Amino acid sequence: MAGDAVNPSHPGAQPRGPDPILRSLPPEDRRAYLVGLVRAETAILLGALEPEAVPAGVTFDDLGLTRAEAVELRDRLAVVCGTDLPRDLLEQHPRPDAVADVIHGRLFGDPDGDNDR
Repeated sequence: MAGDAVNPSHPGAQPRGPDPILRSLPPEDRRAYLVGLVRAETAILLGALEPEAVPAGVTFDDLGLTRAEAVELRDRLAVVCGTDLPRDLLEQHPRPDAVADVIHGRLFGDPDGDNDR
């Protein structure tokens, strides 16, 4: 599963650069991979067995994510993706697909990466 590469809740876990799978993908496949990664990490937090339990276009509020879980999700994604993410990431970008766009923009300099599709 996407979250298995690094245990972000482990003390001392540090961002380590983009996930090796993400780095190896052709540019046209990166966004879809990131959407899947956000869905997988969200599913883990919510106790779901499969990322498919987290639709890409549904808000985190509608999924029942608490503020504490939102912070944990942001921190997990920062570690797995190897980039700093804004504190209000999930408030400003309240869906998995929108969060993936922000991460894509930060990692690959996509000027459209900070939008809310």
